[in-house]
Amino acid sequence: MAAEHFLFARPALESISVLNARYPGQSAPPIRLLPTDLAPTALGTLYPAPERVVIGQREEDLASVAVDFTDNPLLMVFGDAKTGK
Repeated sequence: MAAEHFLFARPALESISVLNARYPGQSAPPIRLLPTDLAPTALGTLYPAPERVVIGQREEDLASVAVDFTDNPLLMVFGDAKTGK
């Protein structure tokens, strides 16, 4: 598995009031979480057409990722064991 780049830092909590004063009315966007349960009623959206199948969600914006089998009728999935394939 390829190494991922990771940065971390201790938050400068004393800077919060300064930043809030410098940028009034601005805040970070809320963090969207993946659903913990998938209701059976949501399955219809997973198959928008016979040739299109939703296979996941993009990390950046949680939008659906679909495979269109009219463009390519084959799909091969690779990955380590227990990684959510």
